[in-house]
Amino acid sequence: MFLLKFAQKYNFAIMQKNGIEHVFEDFFSTSSNAFCIADGITRDLTSGEPFIYPKTLDEALTLTKNYPNPSGAGEVAHICAESFVKCASLLDGKKLKKHHIHSILKLINHEIYKINKPRVIDYIANDLYCCVAVGGIFSDNILYCFAIGDSKITMLDENLNVVFDTSDSSETNSYKYSFSLRRMNKTSNWNEKRYRTFIRKKIRNNLFLKTIKRYTFGALTGEQRCLKFVKTYSVPLDNVKYILAYSDGCEECLQTKDQIRSVLSNPEQIAEEMHEKTLIIYEKEN
Repeated sequence: MFLLKFAQKYNFAIMQKNGIEHVFEDFFSTSSNAFCIADGITRDLTSGEPFIYPKTLDEALTLTKNYPNPSGAGEVAHICAESFVKCASLLDGKKLKKHHIHSILKLINHEIYKINKPRVIDYIANDLYCCVAVGGIFSDNILYCFAIGDSKITMLDENLNVVFDTSDSSETNSYKYSFSLRRMNKTSNWNEKRYRTFIRKKIRNNLFLKTIKRYTFGALTGEQRCLKFVKTYSVPLDNVKYILAYSDGCEECLQTKDQIRSVLSNPEQIAEEMHEKTLIIYEKEN
């Protein structure tokens, strides 16, 4: 049996340090048999200018004045996390299969579709509200789980060796799956509206690019085609000691065994990481 050891979401470190309130776009939900983390995809500012991760107090204050609040991306992330866990509670664990996970995501995606349908989408200040997510359902000694986007589930043995990682699958590795707004912000092109429009309209959820193993990524946008990017797994838990589920803001502090060991002993330290992030930790009961 796995026990929930830690579950928390944190805002940008500069926001938390200075007591600045900012809209959350990460959400999580847990129950006795399920969990889900959904990360709303960062939007452009209300002016249509690109989002810049705040490093200073002045940048943080400027961001709070110009970022959409409330955030539609946060809304759909909240729906995703809550709905997945709620639907999981209605399933018969003894009859659970991977396709049941996919059916839940189909329902969630339809709810996102209904939110986006009446909106006029320009892929800049008015992009599709969307999120990436991971989640799992415990059934006997198996975790049935899913992933879409750059959030992850990592399973470790007692020596902190990786037993399973949602980023390690033949399907994922068959195309260049490396979307990250932080990495894109490092490119000069990201400041150009036409480039951001191209990425969101032509690259995101593009099944053709996935088929020919070219750069693409998936997100729950309400578009039916995004469901082809949902990866589902059934993972035996015999050799698993820890299960970590996290949004991409945590990845920088979970790169090595020493980092993981440190986080397991004191998970609150992730609050010091720069980006918005969510972390859930399960530990097998002795």
